[in-house]
Amino acid sequence: MGQTLYIKISEVVQNELESITVDECIDYAYNLVLNRTYEGYKAEIDAIYGQLESIVNCKIEPAPDEWDRTYGVDFYIKVNGSYIGIQIKPISSG
Repeated sequence: MGQTLYIKISEVVQNELESITVDECIDYAYNLVLNRTYEGYKAEIDAIYGQLESIVNCKIEPAPDEWDRTYGVDFYIKVNGSYIGIQIKPISSG
């Protein structure tokens, strides 16, 4: 099995790596960083303002940048002078 793996890596993978172009790498990075990040951001906003806010029947506010960096809080609900922090994760994150 080890010999087969070595052949696949040294011959097949090597040939495929050599066929990758700069434009393909740029397209991949663009799609990964810009498109997927934007789609995730948009889905998060839709989940908060389009769904959760009406379910809990409370105003949900975006968390200050400091809260995001310190506590991992993306949004919050203020209740009687106290705060409930909310962090949205995609289902795929587990």
